[in-house]
Amino acid sequence: MSGIRLYLDADVSAELAVKLRERKIDTASAREAGRLRASDSEHFAYAVSQQRAILTHNRDDFVELVVEYFEQGKEHFGVIIAPQYEFGELLRRVLTLAVNETAEQLQNQIRYLQAYKF
Repeated sequence: MSGIRLYLDADVSAELAVKLRERKIDTASAREAGRLRASDSEHFAYAVSQQRAILTHNRDDFVELVVEYFEQGKEHFGVIIAPQYEFGELLRRVLTLAVNETAEQLQNQIRYLQAYKF
């Protein structure tokens, strides 16, 4: 689709990764990567190492991590923050984001999934 690559942190259902891959969106999850016990900073560093935007429900910690990266002059591939939506709505909103954003547009940015209505 848009070429975005996603990593779902431990708080996001691994089933979402399956459904997104069925729709040709390159997606990995913390569960699949064996990283369920990783800290938020470890999840973020892993997503960066894999050149993936991270999808999380944890707004406060990830906004803080983005600020730290900015202050240190580090690059990242995007942070997508989602409320605790019902599964179907979460899937639809991520799909909407995927058709409206490119990997380049997400780089070093925070996106709030509330903005991506279907």
